[in-house]
Amino acid sequence: MPIKLTGKAGSKMTIKKNGKAAEGKTDMDYDPEIILRVPSNKTAFEIEVDGTSVLSLNFTKATLETKD
Repeated sequence: MPIKLTGKAGSKMTIKKNGKAAEGKTDMDYDPEIILRVPSNKTAFEIEVDGTSVLSLNFTKATLETKD
């Protein structure tokens, strides 16, 4: 799922999946263009820029289909 952050740019960002940041996803250089893989509807993301949450995504009510 591609996402482009708009608004004020930052210097560092963290991407958390289901409340935890994976290795290499903490204090990364800021990049407004992000691609997220959503493996199931039990997946939630939070994106922080310079320590402030700027986007939360929760797919609990989503119906996900596989692509052929």
